[in-house]
Amino acid sequence: MILSCNCEHEYQDRRCGRGRRYHTETTQRNPTIYRCTVCSTERTETGEVTKTGHRDRCSWQDVVDFCRRYGGKAVNIGPPPKAVKS
Repeated sequence: MILSCNCEHEYQDRRCGRGRRYHTETTQRNPTIYRCTVCSTERTETGEVTKTGHRDRCSWQDVVDFCRRYGGKAVNIGPPPKAVKS
C-alpha cells in the first residue's frame, strides 16, 4: 500500500511521488495498521499516525556517509544501547 509519510527517501520520491511511501500491512486489525518501509511509522489507511517510527533520527544519506567514511567495512562501534522502558 502506498500512503503519505513525511520521512525522506529519494528513490521512493521518484517512484511513488513526493512524500508517498510503501507501507506494509501489520497484523493489527480494526483498524488495519500499515508500517512505513522507510521510517517504520505506523498509520491507518486514512493516514492517521498510531505510532511514530524508530528510524526517524537517521536519514538514508547519514547511512551512506557513514559507509563511505569507513570504506564500507564492518566497524566495531561498541555494544548496543540498553532498552528504555516507555
